[in-house]
Amino acid sequence: MKPYTWYDFSYLSKKQKLQFLIDIKPSAEKNGRFDLILYNKYAEQFGLDKTKEA
Repeated sequence: MKPYTWYDFSYLSKKQKLQFLIDIKPSAEKNGRFDLILYNKYAEQFGLDKTKEA
C-alpha cells in the first residue's frame, strides 16, 4: 500500500478522518467498486451511512 493514499490515513486525527470520509464519499461513488468497498469499511467505523456498492 502506498503511503498517504486516501485509505491510509492513520496519521490524521479522528475529526480529520471523519471530515475526509464525508468529503470523499461523492468521489468514491463515481470511481467504482474498489473505492466504495474502502469507503464503506471506514464509514462504518465512524458511524457514517454506508453507500450502495457497485
